[in-house]
Amino acid sequence: MTKFSFIPESGVKIVGASSLVLRANIKNAGKAWEDLEIITDTMYDRQLFPQNKFVRIGLLFLYGIKTELKPRYERIDRTYKDLPITVELDTNILRWADKNSFELMKEIFLIATCEAVLDVLRKYKLPTESVENIRKQYGKIPDSEEECIEWVERHKT
Repeated sequence: MTKFSFIPESGVKIVGASSLVLRANIKNAGKAWEDLEIITDTMYDRQLFPQNKFVRIGLLFLYGIKTELKPRYERIDRTYKDLPITVELDTNILRWADKNSFELMKEIFLIATCEAVLDVLRKYKLPTESVENIRKQYGKIPDSEEECIEWVERHKT
């Protein structure tokens, strides 16, 4: 995972995406992350991180064959104090959202981010309330195209 120098106030940085098994071209993912950064910038106070362990969480989305929100941890970088984690998102669901509902795609990334950050906070026995307050505003990530269609129907304005 690449190292990054910018430390957001929240300590949470989305560092990108990578195809795990399937080749994926999710055209609007970058735009969704830009919108997501508005939320992640206020998600947490990085001053609550154990400074002797890590100063920021680097989240990488893997485009794979399933949704797996329990993050995989890499070693904390001793020099930069980055805590790299990855979560897997179902490529087919992301492709559907990319073509049909930008709002759904943003919500998928937001839910995945919240779940990953909550796992880190629980692992290091840190306060979770601010992230839980964001997370409880959203449902679950759809598992099928039918659930994606239902999500769009429920969120029509």
